[in-house]
Amino acid sequence: MMTLYRHFLALYPRAFQYEFGEEMAAVYGEALADNRRRGRLACTRFYVREFAGLISGALEQHLRASKLFPLERTIAMRNGFRYSWVGISFMAISFVVVLMAMSKAAAVAAGYSQFPVVNL
Repeated sequence: MMTLYRHFLALYPRAFQYEFGEEMAAVYGEALADNRRRGRLACTRFYVREFAGLISGALEQHLRASKLFPLERTIAMRNGFRYSWVGISFMAISFVVVLMAMSKAAAVAAGYSQFPVVNL
């Protein structure tokens, strides 16, 4: 099965094979040995999962390499401050509103309680 797996690795783009092929084969070999110890059913599931993954992975890598169908969007991050001034303003207003609500709640609780409440 290892020979068949290596043949299926040829479905990937050459650059991908060069960079990841040996590592993928090594991981497959270790997982194969582990699944063989678990029995035939585990081995069968493993084969189906791995070969389906090989085919879908090869297709995905070819699509990525072709640039016709970009599979992931990249966002250009700029260095510097992370939040806009609008976001910071809303955070500051929210903080003040929460403090005012806590103060009001403490005042209301003090009216209903026999015990002294510490005001913020």
